[in-house]
Amino acid sequence: MIVINARQIKVTGRKLKQKIYRRYSGYPGGLREVKLEVLLAKKPTTVIHLAVERMLPIGPLGRDLIKKLRVYADDKHELTGVKPHVLEVES
Repeated sequence: MIVINARQIKVTGRKLKQKIYRRYSGYPGGLREVKLEVLLAKKPTTVIHLAVERMLPIGPLGRDLIKKLRVYADDKHELTGVKPHVLEVES
């Protein structure tokens, strides 16, 4: 699946300020937190990738499925030979 324009996603309510993505390095004091607003500004593709990845099952099937996901911040991508089908989403 190819997702384009990840930079232009819209969220409702106060999610930009309140939603927090956490990761832990395994070391003491290694918890890192990033708000959605900051993550969208720096890496907009990561937001979509994490959302889809967390919906998939844990195990070999989920790992195979996430490999087929391609996320691009803008409408430009190098997969023109694939001839993607456009899905219009109303906002």
